Amino acid sequence: MLRYVPLLVLHHLLNNISSTRRIIDLILAGEDAEVTSYFAEYTELFNSVQDRLDRFIAYNERELESVRSAGYASRKEIAAYVTKTICPGCLFSVIDGKSKSVKDFLYGMPMEIEQYIEKYV
Repeated sequence: MLRYVPLLVLHHLLNNISSTRRIIDLILAGEDAEVTSYFAEYTELFNSVQDRLDRFIAYNERELESVRSAGYASRKEIAAYVTKTICPGCLFSVIDGKSKSVKDFLYGMPMEIEQYIEKYV
């Protein structure tokens, strides 16, 4: 009966690999290259999610640079601008020093990352 354990693990992996959340977890863990080397049919899907993650990072870095270069005098002025962006929590986290960078925020971001990167389809 134990000989079926690897098959069960493989079956579980293949059934769960196509969820965006699982792909994000694998990318952030740095396991995407290994997975796509074994399962080449998922390469396009992984590349699509990676592209959206990259665009999320680039967008928020541009917005962060806009905030820093605008010379806002008060927190209220910053908030007025930041709350109109796609992911205000990311910008506030970096501005407040809770995250070192946008990428650092992304790596520590809870489950709602999916809803934000879906805007980068």
